[in-house]
Amino acid sequence: MFHFIHDGKDVGVSTKISQGEREIGIGLIKRMRAQMRLRTNVDFQRFVECPMTKDEYEQILREQGVLPQPSA
Repeated sequence: MFHFIHDGKDVGVSTKISQGEREIGIGLIKRMRAQMRLRTNVDFQRFVECPMTKDEYEQILREQGVLPQPSA
């Protein structure tokens, strides 16, 4: 299991990766994407392949209300 920790707290965003799978099918991608609160398969691909930064991912979570907006 992988959990997203923000400011030392588990914010309820997690997914599981099977160690036995070499490739994952579209159905599993969709489930993992939803668990990670990503909007599209492209976002999921960017996350997995690492062009998505932590700041970008946190912004996606803020837009969905998972993380609080930063204080001014």
